[in-house]
Amino acid sequence: MVTDKVAFIHTSNWEGDYFIDTAGIGFVLEDTDSGQNENGTTIRNDLANVFERDWNSPYAVPLKKY
Repeated sequence: MVTDKVAFIHTSNWEGDYFIDTAGIGFVLEDTDSGQNENGTTIRNDLANVFERDWNSPYAVPLKKY
């Protein structure tokens, strides 16, 4: 999950009981000036760019309404 300020990377799915009954690992990446790479971006920014690339891909199509 990527927001405007953080990215959350984890091994869990989003079902409620998964968080109760299963052990997993996850971490939160928060943008900081010291976290910039040689291109001047952060990992959170890179993940947001990947999302935008995939969301706007010619392979992404709207779901049909039934």
